[in-house]
Amino acid sequence: MREITLAATFSTLLIIGGHWFPWRALLHRDLHRVEAYIYGLLSILTPAAVVLWTRGDWFALALIVLCTIAAGIATISAKAIDKIAEYRNELHDRRNRDG
Repeated sequence: MREITLAATFSTLLIIGGHWFPWRALLHRDLHRVEAYIYGLLSILTPAAVVLWTRGDWFALALIVLCTIAAGIATISAKAIDKIAEYRNELHDRRNRDG
């Protein structure tokens, strides 16, 4: 039970710290949405993964890691598809406007 409490506390501190972290001062810009997703996901899953690793629960650890990777690929793919569609729409609008 102690490991669960420590992992949850660490996740909480990472999320709170990341919320008020001076990203703009470090990166000279705000985090992009996907970067914020990655930070949040790692803040939640890393402490849990460490607990599973120290307990030797390889199946649960592999499940969490692979599901996280799959969801990340899906998120980035969806963003890329949206960008391609936006670009195509802009080209179409430009062609219609220019005649």
